[in-house]
Amino acid sequence: MRTQRKWRCSCSLVSFLVGFCLGLGEIVYVFQWGSLASNCLQNSVRLEMMQTRSHDTTDSRRDDFDITDKNQGLSFNGTLKREKVRILCWVMTQEENLASKTQMIKDTWGKRCDTTLYFSSNTDHDFPTIGLDIPDGRRYLFLKTCKAFDYIHKHHFNDADWFLKTDDDTFVIVENLRRFLQDKNSSSPVYYGQIFHRYVRGGYNSGGAGYILGKEAVRRFVLNGPSQAYCKRKRGSEDVALGKWMLWLNVAVGSTKDVVGKERFNWHNGFSIFAGKIPEWVKRYVGNNRTAYEPSNVAISFHYINSGWMKVIDFIVYHLTVHGVL
Repeated sequence: MRTQRKWRCSCSLVSFLVGFCLGLGEIVYVFQWGSLASNCLQNSVRLEMMQTRSHDTTDSRRDDFDITDKNQGLSFNGTLKREKVRILCWVMTQEENLASKTQMIKDTWGKRCDTTLYFSSNTDHDFPTIGLDIPDGRRYLFLKTCKAFDYIHKHHFNDADWFLKTDDDTFVIVENLRRFLQDKNSSSPVYYGQIFHRYVRGGYNSGGAGYILGKEAVRRFVLNGPSQAYCKRKRGSEDVALGKWMLWLNVAVGSTKDVVGKERFNWHNGFSIFAGKIPEWVKRYVGNNRTAYEPSNVAISFHYINSGWMKVIDFIVYHLTVHGVL
């Protein structure tokens, strides 16, 4: 009897350990993403500051900083205190996504921009959205982009220095975007995002990862760029079309890689990259360098984020406290 009881206890213990290990494996996989996200506003920023200081010891602005409140973003001290970077964020959405994806953006990162606008086919005064009176569908995306920038130039051009365009399944860490733009000049003809190296000489910025134009880039695109008639005729990828006009208007595609060559703007959500699965098409657009796929520790954006994960990422980045992390 004693031998049988020992045998039963051993089996129970083995079953428990097997179940525990399987469950732990699932948790570790999910929190691989969380580990990156929680670093974005704390020790990762600190790491970049140390790396940047070692690469450029002449920049006196990088002397001191701290993070006073994760809910309020970054608070720079001493020589890092500068005039606030004003960012207008505009989101391309559609009516069927308002209650899910777009609402999550409104509840999370959208409220951290200085001005946030939501463009859709029809006006919704309750949400609110700005109606462009254009049908939904990929074939109309460039026309929507043209009309959205035209609206922004007419009504909000003086409200911001930088103008960020995203899809409604993009998550943006606005504080890291502000940090990136602190030493950038919005009066220069430049726009930033994740560069894809196809179709446009010098490359263009991925639409899914989001791209941000300075005031001069917006001014040139609206005043000297495509006519509404051209925008109506243009079909195909909106980001490629915009990239071709940026090239024609002599607007530079600025690099957003960090000091170790990793991407701040990301066309992906991180899951496939962390799992080691790189889609073949990406290699034709980004290259074969492994760091070209890996998110930076000071990442700015992620794409293909569903409404549920919007809330999870927002919690991990802005509210989760990790004890023992320097």
